[in-house]
Amino acid sequence: MDRDPEVVFVGHEATLTGAPILLLHLLGWLRAESHLPFTVLLMRGGRLEQAFRELGGRRLVGRWPSMAVEALDRRRTAPRVSRRLYLSAAARQLARFQNARVFYLNTAAAAELIPLLPPKARVITHVHELEHSLKTDIRPEAVAALGRSHRVIAAGSRVAENLIANHGVPESAITIVPEFVRALPDLPMENGDPWPAAGLPEGIRVVGSCGGLHWRKGPDLFVQVAKQVLDHAPPGPPLHFVWVGAEAGTDSHARMIHDVDRQGISDRFWLIPPVSDPFRLMSAMEVFLLTSREDPFPVVCLEAAALGRPVLAFDCGNIGDLLQPDGLIIPYGDVPTMATRVRELLSDRARARRLGGALRRRVMERYLLTTVGPAILEVIREQQTAARAM
Repeated sequence: MDRDPEVVFVGHEATLTGAPILLLHLLGWLRAESHLPFTVLLMRGGRLEQAFRELGGRRLVGRWPSMAVEALDRRRTAPRVSRRLYLSAAARQLARFQNARVFYLNTAAAAELIPLLPPKARVITHVHELEHSLKTDIRPEAVAALGRSHRVIAAGSRVAENLIANHGVPESAITIVPEFVRALPDLPMENGDPWPAAGLPEGIRVVGSCGGLHWRKGPDLFVQVAKQVLDHAPPGPPLHFVWVGAEAGTDSHARMIHDVDRQGISDRFWLIPPVSDPFRLMSAMEVFLLTSREDPFPVVCLEAAALGRPVLAFDCGNIGDLLQPDGLIIPYGDVPTMATRVRELLSDRARARRLGGALRRRVMERYLLTTVGPAILEVIREQQTAARAM
């Protein structure tokens, strides 16, 4: 009997962001729950690189291109020579895997490698992006190569619809699998107020969000919601707004500080830098907000819901699958409505707790890795079978 073909997982980077975290958790689950042979390659490094190395199967994680080439190629507008260097470095690394028969590319960004893969390799591309990201964050060569995947895993129905309508990916080649959380976290216990340790006052109420300050995430809209809520804050302990994951020293950080100052709310608005484990802070938020303009299926909302937090989100992707049953989706960009809904939840803590509990149960039923992982593994097994038949 033939051995199962090894699967080469390719991650576009190892940053502390959604897609790399999901890949890392998936690989940990596969190691524990299956006998799948796999190797991991990273297109770029990041804070999670060591964790990927520890899950690298029989070989160390390949980090390519070299830092020199990576620096040259950091922007999509880099000189054409840097692209040649980049692709040359990628081809040299991939030459080590000419006998590999199944490749799993995590994110559309990794699809740029498809022309460099062995001709007979079976290719799975896991697409987590919607159209704005595909146009502005992903190289055109990668987007153009998506249709050469043998199977595309789409992170939601809207991702699938966009790939079919705008990028020629056949519906028959797409499997929709939602994003997931690794496990259901324990509900927050009485273990003290986490905010003073983060530099905030003691005994405050917090409305929060978490993520990078990319325009797509709507940090400016979060400031606008904060202004409208704080101008008519409900009675009780002081109310503050907190964004976790704000990288200092960036243009986005400076713009947000500017907006907060001009709105006159800087004494009640906080930017906290990225932390490796944001759960303790998120669990102390009374309401979690997603103000994104585009977000296919934000894992951070699943995490907040898993902590029993009520979540409000603009209609920006497939997060409605989680939130719509409880009416927690706000029309796209409708800041006044979101502000009103925040005040309602802050004024009715019993209702907020009920909604948070319902979301936690929904995550437990539909969005745990133990539920979603087998669906991804089934796609991988399907391509292993096809590879053996060639």
